[in-house]
Amino acid sequence: MKAANRRASGVAVLFENSVLLAKRSDKCHITGNKYPYGGYWSVFGGSIDEGETPIECAGRELLEESKIFVDFKFIEFIDIISDEFCDFYFHIYRSDKMLFPQLCEEHSEFGWFKIDELVNFQDLIDPNIVQLLDSI
Repeated sequence: MKAANRRASGVAVLFENSVLLAKRSDKCHITGNKYPYGGYWSVFGGSIDEGETPIECAGRELLEESKIFVDFKFIEFIDIISDEFCDFYFHIYRSDKMLFPQLCEEHSEFGWFKIDELVNFQDLIDPNIVQLLDSI
């Protein structure tokens, strides 16, 4: 995930042994520019704003991209994924029910996937995210 300030944050929504993932759109609906990781399945996330903590960003991005509200105190930091684009602060939220998002234009579809089956995922997905989810 590319971030203007090289810092991004996101949250994986978990229910039992499944994770809610969304497929990123290929291009920005406003600029038409190709998204880094366009077409990839991922957690909800984005750039950390000035003065915002990674957990605040994760909750804000979840709400903006899915219309799912989560109180920050229930979001748990797991690790940082670093690549040539940015440092991505990875969090989880453990839900007591299966949630269904209302996606924004940044995503084309969503699905619930068994975490232990992501290692054999047939579509595009960041292996770092798979590894972190598998370690939880």
